[in-house]
Amino acid sequence: MTKNQNDDTPQTQNSCAENEELLDAIPAQIWHLTAPDAYGAVNAAHAEFMGRPKSGMENRKITDFLPADEADACAAANRGIFASGRPWAGEQWVRNAAGERRLLYIKKSPWIGPDGKISMLVCSAVDITERALAEERLRESEARWQYALEGAGDGAWDWDIRTGKIFFSRRWKEMLGYSEEEVGDSLDEWSNRVHPDDLPEAMTLVRRHLDGLTPQYWSEHRVRCKDGDYKWILDRGKVIERDKDGMALRCIGTHSDIDAFKRLQTENKETLAELTTLMDHLHAGVLLESPERRVMFANRQFCELFSIPAPPDRLECADCEAAARQTKEVMKEPEAFLAGIAKAIESGKPALGAELELKDGRVYEQNYIPVYLGDGRFIGHMWKYNDITEKKKLEAVRLEVTHHVNHELRRPIGDQVLVLDYLKAELAGKLTPEHETILNSAIGAADNMTRMVEDLLDVTRSETGKLSMRAEDFSLETLAGEIAASKRPFAMKQGLELRLETGAALPAVHADPARVRQVLSNLADNAFKFTPSPGTVTIRLARSAGDPAMAEVSVADTGPGMDKGDLEKVFDRLYQGLQASRKGMTGLGLGLYIAKMLVEKQGGRIWAESGKGKGSVFRFTLPFAPKNS
Repeated sequence: MTKNQNDDTPQTQNSCAENEELLDAIPAQIWHLTAPDAYGAVNAAHAEFMGRPKSGMENRKITDFLPADEADACAAANRGIFASGRPWAGEQWVRNAAGERRLLYIKKSPWIGPDGKISMLVCSAVDITERALAEERLRESEARWQYALEGAGDGAWDWDIRTGKIFFSRRWKEMLGYSEEEVGDSLDEWSNRVHPDDLPEAMTLVRRHLDGLTPQYWSEHRVRCKDGDYKWILDRGKVIERDKDGMALRCIGTHSDIDAFKRLQTENKETLAELTTLMDHLHAGVLLESPERRVMFANRQFCELFSIPAPPDRLECADCEAAARQTKEVMKEPEAFLAGIAKAIESGKPALGAELELKDGRVYEQNYIPVYLGDGRFIGHMWKYNDITEKKKLEAVRLEVTHHVNHELRRPIGDQVLVLDYLKAELAGKLTPEHETILNSAIGAADNMTRMVEDLLDVTRSETGKLSMRAEDFSLETLAGEIAASKRPFAMKQGLELRLETGAALPAVHADPARVRQVLSNLADNAFKFTPSPGTVTIRLARSAGDPAMAEVSVADTGPGMDKGDLEKVFDRLYQGLQASRKGMTGLGLGLYIAKMLVEKQGGRIWAESGKGKGSVFRFTLPFAPKNS
C-alpha cells in the first residue's frame, strides 16, 4: 500500500501494482494510518464504504471524512495504540456513506519499522451487521419461547449437547427453591437431584429420544428441592437440531410442577379409577382436569375429536389452559371458545349444551361439570364433547320439511275444514241421516289431520329449539273451567260425565296459557277416547302435595286402565298403546309425548298412574307465579 521512494524501479512498481490489485480484490476493508489522525492508503472496499475515491483519501486527515466528534474519538484511540504498541480488536457501529449504521469488526495492528519504531497502524474491518441482527433475532426468538413456556408457570431448559452445557431458566430454579446463582449449567445439576429410584428410567427416556426412537422426551420423576424434600416434576423435551448424521445437537424442554396433582391422584385413587373406567366407555370425548387445570384423564374419543396424535395417557399433567389456547385456532370463533371455558369454570356450576362450530364445518356439543366427592371436596373439572355435525344436518333437513308441511299441507287442510263447516251450516236440516253422518266423518277426519300436522310441527320446533313459549301469570281455575265447558257437550254425546273439581282457591300459575290449554285438552280427549259409556272423566286442581310451590292438575277416567308395559311407554314418541290398536284409533302417537315436552319446558313434570281395570290418572305440575310461591 506504500512504496519507498528509493525503490522506484520498474520491478518495484509492478510489485506495488500487483499488491494494490490484490488488496482491492479483498471484500474486507483495509487501510493504514501514518499517524493517529492521518490516512496512508486504503483499498477499494474501505473507499466504497466511506463513499470516496481511493485517490481522494490517501494521505488525508480523517477529519476530512468523519464528523469532528467521531474523528477526535478515533484519533484518541489510535494514539493509545501508537503509544502502547499493543494491537486492538473490537466491534463498533459506524455510519457508511449512505448514512446507514453498520456493525464492523475492526482490527488495528502497529507496524514496526527498521528503526524499531511504530511507523504505521495496519487496519482491517469486516461488516458483521447481518450476522449480529440474525443473532439478535435468535435471542429474541429464544426469549419468546422461554416466555411462552414459563407463562404457564413451567420452567424451561436448553441443552447444548455438543458442549454439555444446559441453560436452566429462573423459573426452573425457583420451582426447586433455588436462586439464580445457586444452580450451574451442567447436566449434573439435574441428574444429581433426580430421585435415585427414578433416575435410571429418566436417563433411558432421554437416551431413546436423543437416538431418535421417540418423537419427544417425556418423564415423570421426583426431583430434590433445596430444603431436601422431593417434588414430582413432569419433564418434557424435544431435539430441535441434529447434524447430517442424525446426531442430536440441541434439545429444549420444560419442567412442570405436578406435585399437587400426584397427591390428588394418590388420595383419590379409587374414585379416579372408577371415573376412568366410566369415561372410557362413553361414546363422547371426555377430559378431566385437576383444580389447577392439569390433565388428569382424557379418553381416546377426546384425542380423536381434536386430532391429537399422542395417546391419551401422554396428555396426563399437560397444561389445559395452554392447550385451549392452541386448540382455539381450529374454532370458527376462537375467542368465544376461550371465553366460554373461562365463564363455565368461574360459575362453578354445570354448563350444558354449548355448541362449538369448527372452521372445517364440524359442530361439537360441549358440556361442563364440576366434579365433587361425596364429602364435598372439589377434585376437578370434567368436559364432555360430542360431534353433533350429522345431528345439525338432520335438524336443517327437518326444518326444511317443517317449512313444506306448514305451507303445503296446513293451508289446504284449513281450506278443507272451512268448506266442510260451510256445507254443514248451509245444508243443515236438508241432509238425510246417512249423508249427515258422511259429512260429520269428513269434518272429523279433517280436524284429525289438522291436529296431526300441528303435532308434527310442535315436535320439530321443540327438537330444533324453535318452539315458542310465552309465560305469564294466569288463573288455572278459569282456564280449566273454559276447557270443561267446551268439552262437556262432546262428553255427553259419548255418554260420559265430565267433572271439574277445584277445591280451595289456588294462586295464579306462571306458564304459557295456550300450551297449558293444549296439554289439558289432549289429556281430556284421551280420557274420552278410552272411557266406555257410562263413565266419568274428572279434572281436578290442587296444590301439589310434594311441592307447595307447584300446582297439580290431574285428569282421571273410569276406563279399562293400562298394564305395566303401556304405562312405562305411554309418553314415548309415536307410541299408541294396546287399547288404541284394538279400537282402531287414528293418530301419530305424539299427543302425550308433546304434553310431556310442553310441561317440562315450563318447569313442571308429568306422570301417569294406572292398573288393569282401575282406570287411569294423568297428573302434571306447573309453578305458581313467583310472588305467590
